[in-house]
Amino acid sequence: MEELTLKISKQAALIYSQLNHTSFQIINTSELHVTMQKAGESKEKVNYFARHTDAERLVKNYLSIYKSPGLNLSRISIYNNRGDYVSLGELRENTDTIRSYLLSDKFNSLYTHFTENDNINFISPHKDPYYTDENEEMVSFYRVLRNEVETFGLIEFQQTVSKFEETLGLPYTGKTEVILFDKNGQPVYMGRTSSGAANPYVTLKQLLGTEVLDESAVSNPESIIGSDHILTFIRTPSNPWTVVLVIPKSDILSSIKLVGRLIVIVSISFIILTLIMNFVIAKQFTKKIRRTVDMIRQVRLDNLTIPLDKTDDEMVQIHNAFNSIFERLKISMEIEVHARSRETKARLYTLESQVNPHFLYNVLSVIGSVGEEAGVDKVAELCEKLGSMFRYTLQNPDKEVTIRDEMTYSRLYLELMKVRYEDHLKYRVEIEEAILFHKVPRLIFQPIIENCFHHAFQTCHPPWEIHVSIKQTPEYCWLFEVKDWGDGFDPKVIAKLQLSNDHFDFSGSDNISNTEETSENDGGVGLINTIMRMKLTYGDLVFYEISPNHPKGSIVRIGVKKDLP
Repeated sequence: MEELTLKISKQAALIYSQLNHTSFQIINTSELHVTMQKAGESKEKVNYFARHTDAERLVKNYLSIYKSPGLNLSRISIYNNRGDYVSLGELRENTDTIRSYLLSDKFNSLYTHFTENDNINFISPHKDPYYTDENEEMVSFYRVLRNEVETFGLIEFQQTVSKFEETLGLPYTGKTEVILFDKNGQPVYMGRTSSGAANPYVTLKQLLGTEVLDESAVSNPESIIGSDHILTFIRTPSNPWTVVLVIPKSDILSSIKLVGRLIVIVSISFIILTLIMNFVIAKQFTKKIRRTVDMIRQVRLDNLTIPLDKTDDEMVQIHNAFNSIFERLKISMEIEVHARSRETKARLYTLESQVNPHFLYNVLSVIGSVGEEAGVDKVAELCEKLGSMFRYTLQNPDKEVTIRDEMTYSRLYLELMKVRYEDHLKYRVEIEEAILFHKVPRLIFQPIIENCFHHAFQTCHPPWEIHVSIKQTPEYCWLFEVKDWGDGFDPKVIAKLQLSNDHFDFSGSDNISNTEETSENDGGVGLINTIMRMKLTYGDLVFYEISPNHPKGSIVRIGVKKDLP
């Protein structure tokens, strides 16, 4: 209600502002002063403008120029107390009726009253005096036309009641009553949506009370709650009217009840509709699930697929998902079968391989004893070293060993190679004492040293030189390095090593078996196996590198990082 009251008040102030602007332009037009002065001085007994069409055309021209489109006026007129008039508008007129009205005592009384002040005066709804056959009532705004010395007549702005209410923005429904009071607190207009709550002759003070009016603000709407009605009013300096809205409490309560009923009906309807939709969706979904369960039950080991129902997008997605799962399951089963097959073959190979080393170790022991009895100490020493190497490979093959044990084994290998190649081979071994007791997989250093003889020294003329070192660095728990000054690695071997590493995983797939099937003549098998076994133990912490040595040869490094980057 307060928003509606404020809106009507603003529209009323806008009407007065536009009327004031339009009438001010008319009043200050000197040509209209001269024309109306001539009409007032005329001795003719008829309408001056009926005889002088040029003067009539001049006045109408100015009226049409000054007429504001925002006012939505029905008629605008200028006349004097002689009965001379000019009007412009959309309403019909009767010349005799107008002339008779302007010469009547009623009009003379209004003329005298309105010419006493320069304000805009309002006349509440009344019959159109210019055309008595019209049923629709009018409202009129009057303002005196004068200069500093002389009064020339009145300006009247007429508007039908329907247009006036439309301009004010009055409500057309319900029992809301809109009453306009002038500055003296007298009622000047009562909206046509009257509920009969207020007496049309009641004053503003009688309606609101003297105390309320004295304490009320002048810019914001205020409300008064009565026994049967709620009143909202506003008074502003820019609006000569006080706007009062009266609405019965029963009307508000009925609106609230109606809204409450609508909310309840909508809520119940929504709940029922939701339940129906949930039932339908659940039924359809349950049907799909049952169909899917039936299809899954049809799956067998010899047929790891489910039939496709192309009539439903969701079923297609479920079908694809299950088939993807079954495909991965099939691959896993195949991998498991291959893994078990390889495991069986490996156990057989291990059992078979254990026979030869034991036999060779026993034969070496016999040869060493015979050499010692024959006084050939060199043969006995070689047999002892080779026997130690065989014994190392046979003891606890599945357990990790210390770096000390691995380096001892590697040193024995180098000593045997030294006996074989004599002065053609030079080697140096450097070991950092702090890492001797680190645990490492068995047989990871010696194959790297052996690669020097397979790759570095095959086409290189002696003497040959090998430097072996193992140490600890800030980045690595241990770092093993082998340098040679031979011909270096064949690029094919390095490419194969990189390819094997890129395709290596920990799933027990065909990487190891492929490596086992590769012949030793292909080269690099020992290094590849070493790196793979280290990755099985240390994962991504494994480091390896093959780089050129200067002025020739290669450097092979393997190690274990302390932390992942």
